[in-house]
Amino acid sequence: MPSDLLITMRRTGTPLEFVIFPMLHVASPTLYSQVRIRLRECDLIVIEGPELVVLRRA
Repeated sequence: MPSDLLITMRRTGTPLEFVIFPMLHVASPTLYSQVRIRLRECDLIVIEGPELVVLRRA
């Protein structure tokens, strides 16, 4: 996933950052593969959906 499509929020003076992956429900398998690779770098993943919120440690 090209990094210019991601929204990254950082707090000055700390290593903490939030990365938001804007997603469409219909995309190419290549895009989903790229997102999966980027998510492996995350310590905590919050998944939002219409009926479900899941917290998962990466």
